[in-house]
Amino acid sequence: MSNQRTMCTCHNIARERFQSACEQGAQSVKSCFKQMGCMPKCSDCIPMVRAVLAQAKKTS
Repeated sequence: MSNQRTMCTCHNIARERFQSACEQGAQSVKSCFKQMGCMPKCSDCIPMVRAVLAQAKKTS
């Protein structure tokens, strides 16, 4: 069973890492993954990453 905080199961990336990428200036799904040195594989996490991006824009 995967960790509930894990958003990207292909790369085992937690929500906090995506939030941190947004805080460091990532403004798209691609730039979030690029900061982590990878790209999405199965794309299941893309809607969740977009939600993190939208939340980051609201709080900035």
